[in-house]
Amino acid sequence: LRLVTRDGSVIWVGRNSRQNEIVTFGKANSEDLWLHVRGVPGAHVVIKMDGGAIPDKVIHMAASLAAHYSALRGEAKVPVDVTRVKYVRKIKGAAQGMVTYRNESTLTVEPSDEKSLPEILT
Repeated sequence: LRLVTRDGSVIWVGRNSRQNEIVTFGKANSEDLWLHVRGVPGAHVVIKMDGGAIPDKVIHMAASLAAHYSALRGEAKVPVDVTRVKYVRKIKGAAQGMVTYRNESTLTVEPSDEKSLPEILT
């Protein structure tokens, strides 16, 4: 899933293990932001940097999307980890889309899908 915000930020959302692999290791650059719900299966979400700063509202929106496309979508608040793609690594011998990461910060957000975020998306 490719989304573009009104300010021109591009967000990629992988909704299964194959798409997660493509989003994280095919579409993303090392400095792009990577988001994933802490500790449960779910979407890999990437915000393309393209040389500029990413507005906080875009990061929170991407975190809400990661929460929605996760096993915790029914929860009121969900912890979402954020790090640079360069800190995300495939787990050797693990299934497709399985990763480990470091240098993360954690946001707590409400799950939202792309249809409920029209104020930010084009």
